[in-house]
Formats: sequence, structure tokens, C-alpha cells
Amino acid sequence: MALPMRLQEALKRYDQALSTRPLAANAVTSALVQSLAEVIRQLLQEKAPKVPSLIHQMIIGSCVVAPLSTVWFSFLEARFASWPPGNLGTVLAKTACGQTFFAPTINTCFMGSQGLLEGRRPADVFRSICEKFWTVQRKNMAVWIPANLFAYKFVPPRFRVLFSNFVALFWTLSLILTTSKKKTERQNGTASTVALATK
Repeated sequence: MALPMRLQEALKRYDQALSTRPLAANAVTSALVQSLAEVIRQLLQEKAPKVPSLIHQMIIGSCVVAPLSTVWFSFLEARFASWPPGNLGTVLAKTACGQTFFAPTINTCFMGSQGLLEGRRPADVFRSICEKFWTVQRKNMAVWIPANLFAYKFVPPRFRVLFSNFVALFWTLSLILTTSKKKTERQNGTASTVALATK
């Protein structure tokens, strides 16, 4: 019985924080989710944990993902305030708006932020974004269209960033694996080997 009570109290405090300081609450949550995704990635790929990469994901979560998500969900609710909530047309319209405007923006910001924090040159970061943009977008649609349909239908607006963060744990792990410097270096190395072999 102690665990459910503590969980209820934690959710109550989180709800209060969302009401009074939504950006701060979402920044902390997003930083934790990004960090957890990075820890999982390191456990899968690295022999030893690397603190700088963990710090990078905390920065991206709190300073990029949280502000963009908080502003977007607030903007979307304001724009659709006169539409019947939970109606199929409303849910589909919100999902379409998210995939058209929000997804490309946040994915580009994520890839750009990660590249710069890893120490890559802006020109290299831009080229990487151009090369991987549509791959990331296709993966994004496979994950976020079903997630957003569920969220706009069943999740209260103030909890949508929290819900998105839980979905984002797996999405972010995929995004880190897709856009990280190590993967880029491995791909470049493979491409160089193939090029040399064909000369």
C-alpha cells in the first residue's frame, strides 16, 4: 500500500508543478528521459559510461525538447480551443499539424544540438541533417502518429508532455543511435573502405 500512496503523492506534486511552473516541470522530466535514453544507449554500445554524452542529453532535454514541446502543446490547445475535444476530426487535425510543423522542427533542433555538442563543425552538422532528415522523419511518423492519436484522444492536455516523454524514451534512443557521431564515423569508415576497394 505504501508504494501506491507515494506514487499518488508524487503525481499530485507533479500535477501542481505543471499548473504553476509547466516549463520547469517539463524541463526536469525531459532531461531525465533524455539521460535515461543515453544511459541505455551506452549500456548497449559502450564498454564504459561517458559522462559528457550524458550531460549533452540533459542539456538537449531541458533546453531544447522541453521548451519546444511546452510551447507547442500550449499553442496547439489554444488554436483548437473551439474544436470539440476528443472528436475524431480534432484528433486527426492536431496529429496532422504535429507531423507537418512540430516534428520536422524538433527533430532538426535535436540533430543540430547533438551535433554541435559533440564538437562537430556546423557545416558537417548541416550536411548530416540533410542526409538523415527523411530517414528520421519516416521513423518519427511510425512512432508518433499512433502516439499522438492516443494522446489527443485520451490524455489531458497538461499531461501530454509527460506522456510524450515516456514515448520519447524509446524514440530518443532510436534518434541518438541514428544521429550520433559514432554512427556517422562508422558509416564514413565503411564508405571509405568500399571506395578504396573499388579503386
